[in-house]
Amino acid sequence: MRFLIVVFVVVAGCGANTRPSPPFAVPTTGEPIGNPTNGASQEPTAEPEARVDPTVGAQGFTVDVESDAASYAVVIENPNAIAVSRFINVSIAFLDAEGTVLATEMQNVNGMLAQSETAVAGDASLSGDATNMEVEISLLNGLPSPMGATLGENGDYEYRDVESVSDEGIRTTGAIVSRFASEQINVPIHVVYYDAAGDVVGGAATLVDQVLPGTEVTFEATTLIAVPDIAETRVFGQIGFGE
Repeated sequence: MRFLIVVFVVVAGCGANTRPSPPFAVPTTGEPIGNPTNGASQEPTAEPEARVDPTVGAQGFTVDVESDAASYAVVIENPNAIAVSRFINVSIAFLDAEGTVLATEMQNVNGMLAQSETAVAGDASLSGDATNMEVEISLLNGLPSPMGATLGENGDYEYRDVESVSDEGIRTTGAIVSRFASEQINVPIHVVYYDAAGDVVGGAATLVDQVLPGTEVTFEATTLIAVPDIAETRVFGQIGFGE
């Protein structure tokens, strides 16, 4: 005898207008549920800083006709937010009223940290008839490795007991304290003189042989020019060579 087996399949179905029940619900926005596991979006890569060369922040000089010389100073600014400036060449020309170059001075700055100031100063001979001073800055990014390490420290100097007095010219004394982590060797000290209007009227320079971290070292800088009406003295210690 043959038997007929009938299998009933029950489909848990829904009518055409019935919404599926969780966890099969589909958001009404049509957006996928949860965070994607692959190809997640990332923050855009920041553009590299556009480096610019250091600029002249202020400059000025005072002449002495009798000695045929001038006391001068140039304040230099590094406007870069991150980039350090390495081996800065400062060319200074003194001109008379007709525009003739009377003398030139050349000074170098070892390096400047980002968003910092420094200065070059001194006496220029054969400049007693100068009526104008022109400054040109050029940059050469090539320094010995000890200097590169110092520029990465983000240190600074402090200055104490700074005083300028007339003494056959102007003599400035004071003390420098290093906040760098490494020893600083052959540290140029440049002094800038300002008048009551805030204009640069001259400067002087000297050199400190060695400044250890956190220690105080005295200095003395002199210009042979009698710079008149000094209302403010600022000191700029340049970065020396690290240990």
